[in-house]
Amino acid sequence: MEFFRNLFSLDGFPPRWFCGTWPESLGYLHIASDLTIFIAYTAIPITLVYFITRRKDIPFLPIFWLFGCFVLLCGLTHLVEASMFWFPWYRFSGLMKGLTAVVSVATAIALIRLVPEVLKIPAATKRLASFINATPFAVAVVNKKRRIEFSNSQLNALFECPNTSVVDESIFAFIDKGSWEDLEKLFETLWNPKAKEEQWSSKIKRLELEVDGISREGALIPLLITANCITDSGGAPLIML
Repeated sequence: MEFFRNLFSLDGFPPRWFCGTWPESLGYLHIASDLTIFIAYTAIPITLVYFITRRKDIPFLPIFWLFGCFVLLCGLTHLVEASMFWFPWYRFSGLMKGLTAVVSVATAIALIRLVPEVLKIPAATKRLASFINATPFAVAVVNKKRRIEFSNSQLNALFECPNTSVVDESIFAFIDKGSWEDLEKLFETLWNPKAKEEQWSSKIKRLELEVDGISREGALIPLLITANCITDSGGAPLIML
């Protein structure tokens, strides 16, 4: 408890300027370098937070938060180091370095455990994309947010948007409002494999659904949606195809 009561105490320690003979050029080189690193290390987690708050469907989300905390703490230790030339709060500096060490080890362990899972992604994603592009049917990969993650050229042509991307758009933007309720029930059934069949819409049979689609130009397009849910190794739903 005494450590924390004196956390910001400057007693017993001289400012770094008086520890040895520091030429001003050397001292300000350290200060400027530490401050520059702090600014860069602060910008990185801010950018990460901006990214993950707008794309919450990205995989391995916790590692982004952990990495952001690690980088931010690294930056703060450099800020403290720069201030030590005037404010010798060595207890506070030690606490910051201790916290950084703990988060650094946690991040390293998390990354080591994550690498085998990440290595599986490119090959699987490439095979899925090749299959989707080769099929003569219009296909979209939809995530839990009901947003399109990938679509083939057949789907783009169907909705009269061959030269524009529909990625990250809501699937409901291409479905007539009269079919929204039935499509949402289909989604709920896919994301909840334990749902009872009697709870499904009368139009949903074997995860097939007849709906009216809407093109970019507003034309109605009769559709028969056949949906499949892709799961991870533990059986948890990932995307709808």
